Amino acid sequence: MRIIRDPETVYNCYIQENVTDFCSQPPSAFHLRFYEEGEFLCSPMQPADCLLLLLDGTIYLYGLNQSGRYLPISARSDVMLLGDFEYATGTETQFYAEARSRIRCLALPIKPNRAALDKDIKFLHSIIRSLTDKFSFQSEIEIPSSTIEERLMRYMQMSGNHRIEGIEATALLLRCSKRQLLRALKKQCEAGKIERIGHGVYGLIHS
Repeated sequence: MRIIRDPETVYNCYIQENVTDFCSQPPSAFHLRFYEEGEFLCSPMQPADCLLLLLDGTIYLYGLNQSGRYLPISARSDVMLLGDFEYATGTETQFYAEARSRIRCLALPIKPNRAALDKDIKFLHSIIRSLTDKFSFQSEIEIPSSTIEERLMRYMQMSGNHRIEGIEATALLLRCSKRQLLRALKKQCEAGKIERIGHGVYGLIHS
């Protein structure tokens, strides 16, 4: 992880990313963090000390059950908030947030800002939206869908950039094997519904 605290750099990012839509805290309360692929932004062994507003890159958010089985929650590359669960409950995270590419995020330390955030209606609404989004995202994919192709298409329609990035992470998220996912991707490509953009990257074709 690399941290940047330069006031001008942080301010420019704060303005460019419209952080005032997220909360009322000033730019001076934030710093920038960069994570490389494979690094954990947070985990049960690495509790979140900051709220992290993901700006660039892809993360894989998951849990582990007692037998060590992956319990995927989300694989996202659009703007996302981490640390919301810890802030709302006051407990340590039970989830793993793993960088699947280079990550850039704005970090807001929780402890010194909690008193102000507790009174920030804009921020509290953001927390509600973030928690609701995480826990409804998976159920929205699975409940109405029966086949892998249906789950795949629903996931791509709901993701912020209408893409999948990474076969293994997506297969875990959709509760299928890599072979089953590749077969579904091939079928949907042949049907003209999605297209291959790069290695492990597929995008939705809009009609």
